[in-house]
Amino acid sequence: MKNFFTQIHHNLWQVFKYHRKTLLSLFGVFFILYSTYPMVRSATESLFIDIYGASSAPKAWLMSVFALMGIISLYNYSLARFGLKKIYAATTIVTFVSFLLFPYLIHLGFKWLVYPLYVWKECYMVLLIHLSLAYCNEYFSFEQAKVLYGPMGAIGSIGTIIGGAFGGYVTNSWGTNGVFVFGGVFLFLSIFFFSGLNELFKTDSTSKSSPPLNTLGGVKSYVISIIVVVALSQFCINIVNFEFKQFLGQQFLGDLNGKTRYLSFLYSAVGAVTLIFQAVVVPVVLTKFKHRSIHLLIPVIYFLVAFAAFGLGALPLVSLAITFLLYKALDYSIFSSAKEMLYFSLESAQKVGAKYLTDMMSYRFSKALISCFLIFVQNFNILNILLVCFFILWILCVFRIFALQAKLTRES
Repeated sequence: MKNFFTQIHHNLWQVFKYHRKTLLSLFGVFFILYSTYPMVRSATESLFIDIYGASSAPKAWLMSVFALMGIISLYNYSLARFGLKKIYAATTIVTFVSFLLFPYLIHLGFKWLVYPLYVWKECYMVLLIHLSLAYCNEYFSFEQAKVLYGPMGAIGSIGTIIGGAFGGYVTNSWGTNGVFVFGGVFLFLSIFFFSGLNELFKTDSTSKSSPPLNTLGGVKSYVISIIVVVALSQFCINIVNFEFKQFLGQQFLGDLNGKTRYLSFLYSAVGAVTLIFQAVVVPVVLTKFKHRSIHLLIPVIYFLVAFAAFGLGALPLVSLAITFLLYKALDYSIFSSAKEMLYFSLESAQKVGAKYLTDMMSYRFSKALISCFLIFVQNFNILNILLVCFFILWILCVFRIFALQAKLTRES
């Protein structure tokens, strides 16, 4: 094991040696994005629950999907024309302004603005993170990615820990609205790190380059299978998320800052557990286990965690908080890294198109589907039975993905 980690360290140093400037810029981007998100996420969700209640959250999730789909359509046709840097900067500036303006207007009495604030909170992180990951998938090779994605995720986890803890401190001193100010200002700084990256995509204003989504003709079945797995993972996470938010709203009824503090520290804990997974588990898993075995193991772990929490947990809020914590930590670490490796079976332009569909649209669209269901069905027994069904479908779909991957490998 000592020799194994020594080899990992050596490989990481070799990549860092030749790509120092790019890696430092990317590390800065990931740290800032993941440190600001738990702050603004906890503030937005506690504000929404305080005004409209947790039972209205599925409506906001549904609205966020349609908003994100429209934005992604715009991004799809703008990437070849403007490039990643300009799109990233524009998204960050819009986010910065919304975090400063909307909470102030809500405080003045325009409470309905909590909906667009919640929707944009759901959208901006997806857009910025996956613009950054699209750059990584294009810039680094498959072997480099196996070494880098663990440490890169660890940087994000450290940011989550610091951001969540700092969000709780800011809430105590300046209240929930102060969290938006600090989060927005810090997020704005990520533009300077992203601007330090080399532009990989053509940015000629007269470019006739084909939009990324138009390159997937020969690999549709493979990409759709990945989309289904992503959707099933999000169905499971959002059912647990919904149940947890219901108990949270009951526990902190009428206590806005109490909800913000609880969520801030919970998201900080998510970052801490994710960091352990990224720094210790991911490097071992990605290099020592077969790729298919990793993807089969994830839904099994999800099932065992849910069984332990719902079957043995005595305190609903604590049990659901721990389940949500582990689901998100696994999603951000092992599942995220393993999913990124699936794109390396595709060609360069196909990687970008596939990421648009899976990481931007599928994540939100699956949330929309489960949100529609949760608006009408909120019985915990029914939801828990659905969890088991989703785990079974998830495992079956993994077999489908790797059968298609083997076919793509033979054809290429």
